[in-house]
Amino acid sequence: MGERLAVPLALLLLALMVRLAIAIQGIHGTDILFHVNGSKSLLLTGSPYCLAQYNYPPLYSAIQLSSILVFGWNPLGYKFMPILFDSLLSLAL
Repeated sequence: MGERLAVPLALLLLALMVRLAIAIQGIHGTDILFHVNGSKSLLLTGSPYCLAQYNYPPLYSAIQLSSILVFGWNPLGYKFMPILFDSLLSLAL
């Protein structure tokens, strides 16, 4: 059983490290700014829709806000949870 999980877990860790290395280099694309504004609005008002033009599900904003509160208001904080969930999805597939 352990041998069967060794390769997928190694690939998961490799993918996670590569994605995090790219993420901390800065903001790539523009929709991340909408998510950050939605998270800031959620923190200040309790709703991601009050202070920002945010057209995404509120759960995403709450998940992203949790990583922002842990890692800070920087690219790593903005992108950690999406990268983690993407890597776990790769493992599940």
